[in-house]
Amino acid sequence: MLQLLLLSFASYAQNHKKTASEEFDYQANIILDVVNNLSGGIKKGSQFLALASFSLDYNPRQGVFKNTSFHGHLLKTAGDSPSENLIGDIQIASNIEGRSSRFIYELYIKQKLGDFIISAGLHDMNADFMFSKHAGDFINSSFGIAPTVSINMPVSIFPVTTLGGYLSYSREKFDISVALYNLNHHFAQEESFRLKNHLYQHGYLGLTELCYRIIAGDETTGEYKIGAFIKDCEPHENGDHAARCPDQKNHGFYFVGDQTLLRAPSGKNLNAFVQLGITPEKKNFASAYYGGGISLKGFSSQILLEQVGLALGCVKLNTIEEGAYREVKGFETVVELTSSFSLLNWINLQPDFQYIINPSGQYENAFVILLRLKANLLT
Repeated sequence: MLQLLLLSFASYAQNHKKTASEEFDYQANIILDVVNNLSGGIKKGSQFLALASFSLDYNPRQGVFKNTSFHGHLLKTAGDSPSENLIGDIQIASNIEGRSSRFIYELYIKQKLGDFIISAGLHDMNADFMFSKHAGDFINSSFGIAPTVSINMPVSIFPVTTLGGYLSYSREKFDISVALYNLNHHFAQEESFRLKNHLYQHGYLGLTELCYRIIAGDETTGEYKIGAFIKDCEPHENGDHAARCPDQKNHGFYFVGDQTLLRAPSGKNLNAFVQLGITPEKKNFASAYYGGGISLKGFSSQILLEQVGLALGCVKLNTIEEGAYREVKGFETVVELTSSFSLLNWINLQPDFQYIINPSGQYENAFVILLRLKANLLT
């Protein structure tokens, strides 16, 4: 059934011609993951994941909304939960694993006023904060957003977002941004949108981020971000989630760096990234995170290989005792080797290998092979 759906979408994409004006930009894709745990973890086995996504941007070129943009993003997750059922890792091996069945992912408005940008609505916080361009080549979830944020509190990220807004002052070489998001356990568990879960009744998350860019000629070769967050979140009345918010007030700091190390005349680029996250040890399950990696991109068009990369991410895990977190032994560490191949210009195949040391601080080291297929249906 799924194969037929994919083929029908692909056929439509190949024969479709855009009739909308340049004011509209839309994208649609399907991602399919087969996750195989070959050893360690909870148990051996294979499970399947899928993600269907469609986004639409409207950018009026004239009139009263000339400097305004409107963004809508729909997505649907499907399949199993290999990290929960097979691997036991807290960082989540596949970044499309999610239990949500809610369809509206993002819906927000953005206004540009000179050097300022203001935005509000249902918004993925990680799209504008804590984001690493080069880490996006990898599949493990920690390389998307540090687990010192995603594990410790239910924030507005994939697969369920909540109401938030941000203000950014942007110049050529730097940005300064501040944001405020709804924060509670209710919106993260919902399967259909309920407004009362998004009205800052049970807490908030505030962020500030400074981004500095290194520019050579017409290209940005480096981007470095330093940020901090504070949160005020009532503990959830459900005992299953109370441990995620043992203290009402919390804070943390982070650093993200992207750098092009080598740009060869042949077009190959050697890129690197680094991620750091720190939160108070006695208030958080994940109190420290260190990540980094390198990737080589820009291979000859005569071969199918697009990129190859190696990355490592370590998260320090603690356990709760009498309402406070205590340190436990070691880290959960993931080492990821990945590559991607382009097929037919609209299909990408990504073989991925992950060796996960000390999953969740309690399971045997796991060796995971993941195969991802991404089909860009509309671009």
